[in-house]
Amino acid sequence: MAVQREKRTELMGSRIPVKGVAGLIFAVGFMVIILVAVPAARWFFVLALPAGVLVGGVLCLWHRRSR
Repeated sequence: MAVQREKRTELMGSRIPVKGVAGLIFAVGFMVIILVAVPAARWFFVLALPAGVLVGGVLCLWHRRSR
């Protein structure tokens, strides 16, 4: 006797186009949802944002000097 399997419908995140302005809207929206839903993420974001800007700035300057 053959067992019938249900066809599963899934949302594949890798197939959602998120480049350009749509990607920016998606990223900002996702960030806002996480910051509202997870209170501990707010402190992480507040501390990680300046650190990320600092590391990005240092890497940018380092890359320009190495040319």
